[in-house]
Amino acid sequence: MMNREVRFQRLLRAYPRSYREERGEEIIGFLLEASAAGDDVMTRDAADIVVHGFQLRLGLTSERFAGRVLALAAAPGLVMGAVFALAMFVFGEWLPVVTGAPILLRFGPFWTIGPVVYLVWVLAATGALLWPQWQRLLAAVGVVVALAAVPVGDLVGARPNLWVLLLLVELGLPAVLAPATDGGRANRRVAVGAGLVTGVVLGLLAQSMVTPGSRFFPSFYWWGGWAIGRDLPWVAAAGVVVVGGLVVFRRAEVAGAVSVLLVAWTAVNGFSSYGMTTADTVNVVAAFGFGAWLVVLWMVDLRRIAVGTAGVA
Repeated sequence: MMNREVRFQRLLRAYPRSYREERGEEIIGFLLEASAAGDDVMTRDAADIVVHGFQLRLGLTSERFAGRVLALAAAPGLVMGAVFALAMFVFGEWLPVVTGAPILLRFGPFWTIGPVVYLVWVLAATGALLWPQWQRLLAAVGVVVALAAVPVGDLVGARPNLWVLLLLVELGLPAVLAPATDGGRANRRVAVGAGLVTGVVLGLLAQSMVTPGSRFFPSFYWWGGWAIGRDLPWVAAAGVVVVGGLVVFRRAEVAGAVSVLLVAWTAVNGFSSYGMTTADTVNVVAAFGFGAWLVVLWMVDLRRIAVGTAGVA
């Protein structure tokens, strides 16, 4: 019994000291009771305890600013990532024609492992909308697959565009880090709306790459990042207006969620261009601006936690 209790106490070190003082005995009592009944507590609950403990330390719970911001950005980020993945499958892998010869050479599932990554993302986002209780796990699967595509793709000489994978990771992280929510209908509707807007923008960008009367269709991997970098400053400018309006109307958490998603798009597309242009500079400045604003509010909120408690061990 003592060995188990010592292990449980060490496990609780993930929590802030104030939380351990308030709830520690209750949690250890529950764990001891469960382990006495034969449950494999260390396997089943250790990860949950560690994750929840660090969420408390970092202010990522549903009671804190950062946690609420991530919860609002989670589902929209996943759906936007899925729409982006679908666009990459169509305009990056399937449709591009790289020769005008009678037998057209196409990019496709046999040229990169991108289609596998994109299929996982579409399925993960769909599953998260249908079963919100699995959102974090499904988002983690999408993020891990996108990250794994880098070494695996390099190993077999079939890696998709690195910036595409990075954008998918950034859009999936809010759902991985967000506190558990019930995924209400309103949030799902916002997520679907964000996905539709993303699809329209990407479709227009892809259409702009087509030369009328030409059989040549460049892969989005080649020119897509440049096209987004060229046109996204307008999106960044609109984002500044939207975020500013939300702050004025005291909807800071919604403004924070919009900023989280804008940071992903502006940062990736600002830094991914082959040569820095005025448009790329606008993207980079916007990314730093949104990011700095979020970090300041997050630090202020963490300071409030520290002042309001006995401290963190």
